[in-house]
Amino acid sequence: MPKPYLTAKEVDERAVPLEMAPLIYPKTAYINRLRGTVRVRVYISAAGSVDRAEVVDAIPKGHFEEAAIEAVQRTTFTAARKAGRPVPSQKLVEVEFDPYGPTPEDRP
Repeated sequence: MPKPYLTAKEVDERAVPLEMAPLIYPKTAYINRLRGTVRVRVYISAAGSVDRAEVVDAIPKGHFEEAAIEAVQRTTFTAARKAGRPVPSQKLVEVEFDPYGPTPEDRP
């Protein structure tokens, strides 16, 4: 049976993104200057790679989900830790799309 992905409450140190992958803004949404937010549950291995990701919520629906999933899947993390050992974990990530906001290169 595979190991469960621990929640933030179950780990001593949470998984942290090393570097967020650049967002590829959906063309139609960018042309129409749509803003949006997608909440993604990310399942992170004990090595820090993304095993899978799923959309929890999106506002507005139907515009940004695929781009958010693709960006999150290309992101690497430091693994969560429990009792000093890396463990598989899950994390909720909010991915924001703003056509007027900073480019991924300008973000901290």
